[in-house]
Amino acid sequence: MTTLYNFQKLEAEKNAIIVQSQTTSLLSEPGLEALSIQRSIMSTITRFSNFLGEMSKRITFGLSDDKQKNMPHSHEDKALLRQLSTAMEKGNYIDLMELRVQVVPGLSTTWDNQLDSWEGPIGMAVNFYDLYLLPFQKFLAIAVNDPEKFTTVNTVMSAKDVDVAGYHAALTNPLSGNTKTNLRSYKDCTSRNLDTIDVFNRSIEYAASMNSSNLRLVKDAVNDVSRLLGILSQQIVDYNLGYRLNAKTISDLSDYTFQLAKITELYGVTYAYVSSQKEAMIQTAHKLVKVVR
Repeated sequence: MTTLYNFQKLEAEKNAIIVQSQTTSLLSEPGLEALSIQRSIMSTITRFSNFLGEMSKRITFGLSDDKQKNMPHSHEDKALLRQLSTAMEKGNYIDLMELRVQVVPGLSTTWDNQLDSWEGPIGMAVNFYDLYLLPFQKFLAIAVNDPEKFTTVNTVMSAKDVDVAGYHAALTNPLSGNTKTNLRSYKDCTSRNLDTIDVFNRSIEYAASMNSSNLRLVKDAVNDVSRLLGILSQQIVDYNLGYRLNAKTISDLSDYTFQLAKITELYGVTYAYVSSQKEAMIQTAHKLVKVVR
């Protein structure tokens, strides 16, 4: 279904820039500090600038409009939950076992296991804007307008601790089956009718939690980060602007920008999966209610 972009090439370039910056004296001599950047290190700065320019484009790729949609908690969802609860209490599990129900493509475990595995990525995604995106957006706005503040990037380094690969595995491990179909036997999804009620409720609650992350706000902020990175990538090669660059500054900003691009895409993937799960459970609930009647 949805997979993360292969960041290997960009990661290799990021690491090469960090190594190059560590082997080059980036700060000017004391008597020439107003210049900030010397011609001897322009190759490093130019490479760093090009990397930021590329990341400014890459960071927006994970939030395409066709993969995410708003998921408000509706009165229809609550009404359907009541109907499903009645049907599941009334229906005989044995009679429903072979019924084909809609699932997220590739589901290879029970609904309960799937949602348990998704708790971590969803929690991260809900807090994505406040904890990771907004602080970096503010930093970039300051860095673009006040070069002297450029070295404070380490104050927004919380994103480095996000286990993107682990969260992505938590999302996709329950979906290791046939991704070409979105239908599965009811007995393979749950072992009790009562669990189906809980799964439906969790699915719409998770969707509501993701909706509270404010997709429109996130997209606008990501676009602004992209814009600011583009500006910064051009400004740092202008030695007249007084950016004071050193190996740590380049390392921190390279790492954070790269990590944020991966987290942004993870946010988009998580949003898409949760949306798909809600839609699947709504279709399944309607089918179960109809069959039990």
